[in-house]
Amino acid sequence: MAETIARTVIVAHRAQNVRVRVHKPGALRFADSVGVVIDRTAADFPQTAEMVGCPA
Repeated sequence: MAETIARTVIVAHRAQNVRVRVHKPGALRFADSVGVVIDRTAADFPQTAEMVGCPA
């Protein structure tokens, strides 16, 4: 999910970089929340713009 959000922000909205945080409260027993943080840049998705038909 985080990767898809990052790709959408970079490709569709032409952001140079993005940090996405996703948390899922109650996912693990005895834990308040489980989550992931990813940082992505436009260089991480070099071919995606052509694949989804976004103008360069």
